Amino acid sequence: MAASETIPESGPVHPSGGTVYATPYVAPAHGSVGLGERPEKFNEKDFKRWQQKMLFYLTTLNLARVLQEDAPDLGENPDRQTVAAVDAWKHSDFLCKNYILNGLDNALYNVYSPMVNAKALWESLERKYKTEDAGSKKFVVGKFLDFKMVDSKTVISQVQEFQLILHDIHAEGMVLGESFQVAALIEKLSPTWKDFKNYLKHKRKEMKLEDLIVRLRIEEDNRQSEKKACNYHQEAKANVVEQVDGIFIRYASHSSAYRFLVHKSEIDDIHVNTIMETRNAHFFEDVFPYKVAQERNSLERTSMDQDPSQEEDEPRRSKRARMSTSFVSSQFSIHVGDCWHWGFKPIVEKLEKQL
Repeated sequence: MAASETIPESGPVHPSGGTVYATPYVAPAHGSVGLGERPEKFNEKDFKRWQQKMLFYLTTLNLARVLQEDAPDLGENPDRQTVAAVDAWKHSDFLCKNYILNGLDNALYNVYSPMVNAKALWESLERKYKTEDAGSKKFVVGKFLDFKMVDSKTVISQVQEFQLILHDIHAEGMVLGESFQVAALIEKLSPTWKDFKNYLKHKRKEMKLEDLIVRLRIEEDNRQSEKKACNYHQEAKANVVEQVDGIFIRYASHSSAYRFLVHKSEIDDIHVNTIMETRNAHFFEDVFPYKVAQERNSLERTSMDQDPSQEEDEPRRSKRARMSTSFVSSQFSIHVGDCWHWGFKPIVEKLEKQL
C-alpha cells in the first residue's frame, strides 16, 4: 500500500485489499431509527398508507435510492472504484429488499421473496395493489354519499368518521372545497337535528369546517344537559303519589270494605261524585294520633263544662242523636293498587266504641 494513500472513514474497502477513495455510496444508518417506527406488516389492505410508511422508513435508513436506481454497470475493464460502488449498491439493495419483505404478511412474503432486487419487488407490489386501489375512488365516493348520522351515536364521533372519509377522498386526489364540506356535513345531520340544521342553513356568513364542528359540539352538550334535566323531572314526577280525596260513608254491605264518596281525584280511572270501596284503609287518627287526641280532649273539656244537672235531665237517647249528627273532620287514607287516597271519616264511630 502506498504511503500517500489514505483510507476514507466512510469509504468501503475492496475485498482485494485496495482502498476506494470516493464513492457515491453512503453507509446506511441502521441504528438511527427505533424499531417502533417500523411499519406494520402489509396484509393486502390500505396499500397506499403502508407504502408511504415503508418509504419513509427506508429513507431514514438511506436505502430508498435503490428503489429508483438500477445496478451500476461494471463494464469491460472495471476499476476498483467501480467495483466497490457495485458492491455497495448490492449491499444496499439486499438490505432494502429484505426490509420490504419483512414488512409483508407471511403469505405475501412467500410470494414476493423470489424477486431479484428491491426495485423489482417494489414495482411488482405497486402494479398489483395500486391497480386494485384504482377502484377505491368509487368506493370512497360511495361512502361519502351514503354517510348519514344517527341518534344512537354521538354527533362528534360521527363527525370524526366524516372527516376520515374526507381524508380518504383527498388521498385519492379528489379535491373538495371547504364550503362544500361544511354544507355536506350540515346535510348529514340526523332528522332530530332538523331545527338546528335549518338554523345553520339560513346563516349568511360562511363558516369554516372547524367552526361548524365547534357549534355542533356545543349544541350536543346543551341537548345532553336538557335531556338529563328532563329525565330528572320525569323521575321526580313519577315519584309523586296520586291522591283521591273522599268522604267516608259507611261500611259496605256484607263486606269488611269501606265506602267513600269521591270529591277530588288525581287518578283518571277514579271519577268525582262516585262511590268507591276498599278493604285496606288507614285512617288519619291512626297515622296522626296526636291531633285526634287533641280533638278528644277538646270534646271532653266541652262535656265537663256543661251543667251536670242538665245532663241528668236529658235522656241519653237524645244526647246520642245530637252526637250522631255532628261530624268532625277526620282524614283517612285508602290503598287502591299502588296509590294512597285521603279523605274524611265521622268521629262518631270511634266515640261509640269508647262509650
